[in-house]
Amino acid sequence: MTTSLRAETSALPRPFASFQMRADVRLFHTSHDLPCHADPDLFFNPHKRQTAITKCADCPFLGRCSYNAVAMGATHGIWGGVILPGDYPRQLKAVYARLAGQFEQRRSIELGDIPVAPLPDLVDEDPTEQTSLFPQTGPIAGAA
Repeated sequence: MTTSLRAETSALPRPFASFQMRADVRLFHTSHDLPCHADPDLFFNPHKRQTAITKCADCPFLGRCSYNAVAMGATHGIWGGVILPGDYPRQLKAVYARLAGQFEQRRSIELGDIPVAPLPDLVDEDPTEQTSLFPQTGPIAGAA
């Protein structure tokens, strides 16, 4: 199995002004044949969501896909078998929390003991309420 961590250098727009990818976060890539590689449009077609989710269920990259979605600040499509809210960015916090949890559940299965940079924090746009998406109550996706 070939899995690598590669730096992404392009600046992507973020759904929240305070959401920023840490410099040490690297996205996972694989050379395996995955359903999303064979038919990427399927995972962004609103009429075929259930088909895309079904294909995700058996994917060996499911947890890493979830990590990538949060790390990139993805807003549209099916990532890790989860429908992203698209044009409703206020719903992203709950979706990102679910994806991060899914990554943590599958982390040891997919990666073993490979160290992984923590996912970026996502805080509300309201500066008076600095609630982190991933509270620091314990280890989060390891440290790089």
